[in-house]
Amino acid sequence: MRFHLVHYNYKYGNFSAALKQPDGLAVVAVLLKVRTWVVLPLMHVEELLVETEETKTVHASLALTINPSEFLPDRCHFYTYPGSLTTPGCDESVTWIVVATPMSIEDADMEKLRQMKDMDDRPIALDGNCRPRQPLGCRMVTANFASKTGK
Repeated sequence: MRFHLVHYNYKYGNFSAALKQPDGLAVVAVLLKVRTWVVLPLMHVEELLVETEETKTVHASLALTINPSEFLPDRCHFYTYPGSLTTPGCDESVTWIVVATPMSIEDADMEKLRQMKDMDDRPIALDGNCRPRQPLGCRMVTANFASKTGK
């Protein structure tokens, strides 16, 4: 599973306006694996799950303050590249920041995330992707750390 922290560029005033700009959005993507004997950093989602479970009505909003560091490993190596949203209309307005180290999540918490629904009562944890993988094109993928080969 991937966990996305979606941000919009405040200079555009709101998400809808930022969506139409090439530097409008930044998405931090964290890969999640169900906790096994392999020791990975544990993602802390308990508060998020409690708050969302208490908000079951359609069109409800959460007044939730979170600390983004709770969703990231202590040492945050990442890849970054310009791209698009993964959901329709796939707007080309995203700077992707993909965390290199996966986080672990308890099996029970993963199941709760899989059961969550959006305001239209559709599951937010989709099986598969909303669209096929796109060609790299002329996008440059960079990292904030050196690879093992030194490149």
